[in-house]
Amino acid sequence: MNITQNLLTPNSYSRPRIGLNKVKAVVIHWVANPGSSAEGNRNFFESRKSGTNGYGSAHYIVKENTVIQCIPNNEMAYHVGSNVYTQSALRNLSSYPNNCTIGIEMCHNDMTGKPTDATYKTTLELACSLLKKYGLTHE
Repeated sequence: MNITQNLLTPNSYSRPRIGLNKVKAVVIHWVANPGSSAEGNRNFFESRKSGTNGYGSAHYIVKENTVIQCIPNNEMAYHVGSNVYTQSALRNLSSYPNNCTIGIEMCHNDMTGKPTDATYKTTLELACSLLKKYGLTHE
């Protein structure tokens, strides 16, 4: 797996440069932007630096065999957002899961959010490498 590092510019809205607490989990999302590229989604996160279109980012974006790292693993990204977290998340992670999780975004072709087989395989390989690196198990 080849990871291209294309880090976001430090800013308050997508790369706050806040240290990540102990990594407790890897969270996998879909980008909700059908047909988009990994680079396009990375650039969308970069565009948030102005603060005009909210907060949001992820550590990695995957499409097919392409992996772009946007945030270093030791920094917090804004990829987990909710008004209410499950009891399991609160118990196992924290009251603010962004501070202890690494986020992976998967690109997809349509609004089902289903990735291609290649994207799924690359995401699985990336997630497994992160789980191993941080001594985590799947749940």
